[in-house]
Formats: sequence, C-alpha cells, structure tokens
Amino acid sequence: MEEKSLQYQNKRILFVYRNYSPESPGYKATVHIIEYLKERYDLVTHCNLDEKVVEFINTAGPGKKISALVTHVPYKDSVKSLYPVSHFMYERIMLTEAYQESLLILRKTKILMDIPIIAYTGAGNFPLLANIFWEVGGVDQIIAKTADPKKDSKEIMNVLEILIQNYEKLPGPLPEPIIKIEGDYTTTEVKVNLNAGVGFTSAAAIVKECDDYHGDVSMKKVNSAEVTETYNAKGILDFLSSPILEGEKVAILVKGLDEKAERLVKRLYAAFSSRYPFHMDFGKFDKIQAEEKI
Repeated sequence: MEEKSLQYQNKRILFVYRNYSPESPGYKATVHIIEYLKERYDLVTHCNLDEKVVEFINTAGPGKKISALVTHVPYKDSVKSLYPVSHFMYERIMLTEAYQESLLILRKTKILMDIPIIAYTGAGNFPLLANIFWEVGGVDQIIAKTADPKKDSKEIMNVLEILIQNYEKLPGPLPEPIIKIEGDYTTTEVKVNLNAGVGFTSAAAIVKECDDYHGDVSMKKVNSAEVTETYNAKGILDFLSSPILEGEKVAILVKGLDEKAERLVKRLYAAFSSRYPFHMDFGKFDKIQAEEKI
C-alpha cells in the first residue's frame, strides 16, 4: 500500500458502522469502505452508534484528535409508517422522534468537538430529512447508500476532503457587537454563522427570545448594494418562507433605546453567531458583561 500523502496522514477519521451479518451485502460494502478509507486516512472504527462514540471522542488525546465522523444513523421502527404522511409538520415531528436518540448522540459529539459529521444512510437524503439531521444532530452531509460500494466510497472520500478543509478555515469567535442607534431603534449587524443557516429550530428559538419583548423586533438581509427582505422576528413564517443562509449578513433592529433593547440586540447577535441551532448561546455576551463587573 502506498504511503499516505502529507495532506491526509495527520487526519484521523472515526467510522461507525452497522453490525451486519457476514453474509449480507451491507457487510461487504462496509468492509470495502473501511479498506478504502484506510488507504488515505488514519482510520478508527466502532460498531453501532451509541454513547461510547461520545466517550471515545471526549477522551481522545491531543495526538489522537478526530478530524471527522462518518456514521450510520439508526432509527426507531416507527419511521417505516411515516413516508405516506403528507402534512409537513406532522411528518417533521414523527421523523424527529424516530431519529432523536441517534441525533442526540451526534449533537453531543458536535458540542464536545466541532468536527464534520457525515451520515451514510439508507434513508436517502430528501430535503426534510436532511434539514432535521442538520438542525437536531449537526450532520453536515448525508450520503445515501446505493448498491455500489465503490461509488459510495468515492463519494464519502470526496465529501470528507471538502468538509475537513472547510472546517480548518472556520472563523474564530466573533467580537462583541457594534451597537448603533437609528431613529427609535437599537441596531447591529451580524454575519450568520449558523450551520445551514436559519432553519425551523433556530427560527423557533429566535421567535421565542423576541416574543416577550414589548416593542417591535425585525431583521433585514444586508448585501453590498442595499438592504432587502424584512423579517418579523416574532413570526416564524417569515424565516421559513425566505430562509437566511449561512454567511449572509443580517441587520438586527429592536425598537427602543433603553438597556433592555440593547440586551436583546446582543442576545440575537450571539444567537446568529452561534455555530449550531441546538447550541445557540443567546447569553454569551451577558456572561462576558457579568464577568467584567466582578
């Protein structure tokens, strides 16, 4: 076997596979993928997605840091009855429940160590499922299983390369927001850092945060030429009808000029600058301010 290139020899991949019987096509495909990954990466394997995966990642020493996770995503049997369902919200709730245990394990790994996660699954990669995987479990990419393990191996390899490179370029923590006054509004601008942008989970959290505020709260997409698309931050439908994408700049406008308005602006800025919708740290700058007063 050829020596691994310098680009990959320090990259350690954790591959979590299903416990297939040796006679099954799934077993042969798994063996092929493992051998394929070993040719390029320092590969570690684990059978079945469980809490031991979190423990392994959490205890990996400095020289054994995991660069990415490739895993199957087990579900409860109830998922089999979901596909004929047509009502969007009901289907979303049922799919979330079916995959919840697996996605919560993946969420824990994301919070412990911000690494790329690839779901290699026979469930497909239709938009609703992909959205749930991103928002609940922090899954960066779904690769749908096919009957061709060579094709699947190459796709996993290509996606791994891209994701690892992208994660190495992630920006550091954002500074405190620059607060401005515009008429009756307290405002700031923030570049959206949320993985996959503002989806259902993050939009619901933002609406909940703004709901108790006494005045108007709105957001506007900002580009180099003009300000476009105003969102009512107390209504979830605005966010869902025209999603705010990762990397876009958003102006936050809170009506009011007092301390409460400024605090809400800072909390929304912190939320947009968070990496994942399940780990939105609204209170980030509250903590900083409290520490400065000590």
